[in-house]
Amino acid sequence: MPPLNQIRRVIRAVLLVAAVTPAAWAGVPVGSSTLIGRLDYSDSFTQTDSGGLPDRDGVGGYPLGTIDDPVNGTPGEGLALENNYGHAARAWPDAKWSIAADSTVSSGTTMRYLGGSGAGSDTGMTQTGDVGGDWGFAYGIRRDFVVQFDATQTTDRVDITIGGVAGTISAPSNLSIFFRISEHAAYPEIGIYNAGPGIGEVNSGLTSGIPWIGEWHNYAVHFDLDGRSLEVFVDEVSRGTINLNTVAGGKFANLTLSNAAVSVGYYAPDRFWSDNFQIGAPVGYVPEIPGDANRDERVDDVDASILGSHWLLRSGATWEDGDFNGDHAVNDADAAILAAHWHYGVEGGSPVPEPGAVMLLAGALACWLFRRREVFA
Repeated sequence: MPPLNQIRRVIRAVLLVAAVTPAAWAGVPVGSSTLIGRLDYSDSFTQTDSGGLPDRDGVGGYPLGTIDDPVNGTPGEGLALENNYGHAARAWPDAKWSIAADSTVSSGTTMRYLGGSGAGSDTGMTQTGDVGGDWGFAYGIRRDFVVQFDATQTTDRVDITIGGVAGTISAPSNLSIFFRISEHAAYPEIGIYNAGPGIGEVNSGLTSGIPWIGEWHNYAVHFDLDGRSLEVFVDEVSRGTINLNTVAGGKFANLTLSNAAVSVGYYAPDRFWSDNFQIGAPVGYVPEIPGDANRDERVDDVDASILGSHWLLRSGATWEDGDFNGDHAVNDADAAILAAHWHYGVEGGSPVPEPGAVMLLAGALACWLFRRREVFA
């Protein structure tokens, strides 16, 4: 009698060919993550006629090397990331996928489209057909962050990559997490990969809980670079935490971890679909940047206004009132802290004190107080 895992693989293959699969599709719409508390970038890949960006028309597929109706002049189809939440604009690389939807999807020869994700694939998603590939962009915002996206499980892997180079797993400065079906015939269910000498892919020891090829799942990794740990999620359920100093006998202990770039992708022949890319701070992350009263990770006019509205509050003041030194009052000491970090996190700004920042803030506060006196006069 054949081994049980061999029987299971045969059953999966038969079901894939017959396009029979369990009805439980898994997708997480942008903004609905239970893992991300503050988004840095996201993309729902919504088509133009469903409210998406102008390039995302999905017309005529996406022949490599061509331009698909660049309404706003952007080369390629829908390359600009949909949302940047105040961070620098980013774009996906050219010629990686087309925009499709449930109604216009093009199944492959061996990988048939088994149905929508229930999380926006009806209004737009990526579609590609090759032997695999990765796409990404420059990141560099946090060292404690979550990368998350929906995708259809392939015969080999779905992957999430961070490091120094976008759009590849092959750079020695990169670190990749591979997701495969349960009891994969040849490789780990959750693998860790680095292209450096003597490393390659190692088995994390974690299981994926993914029973079928071809169905939608949500894939996520919480990267804590300073803590040198990874927590892996499938369908927002933790599959376990990996200590990069000790896993595989310490193979990754000397690897420098970089947040410079982030990428997602896959490997397997034929079609692959993805949707709802999201990256940001983990749930529970509460930034305390000096001067950032509203905790949006920028020190700007909004924070100065908050401080000004609580100016000379002598007791009971909180961080959200402008009390940055913890003495429960809002005064010139807090104004000096805000001024010293003026324009931290603001595009083109500086996280170090700027010449004249204290005087600028003092002038702004004086104007605010003058207007307040006029209102109450």
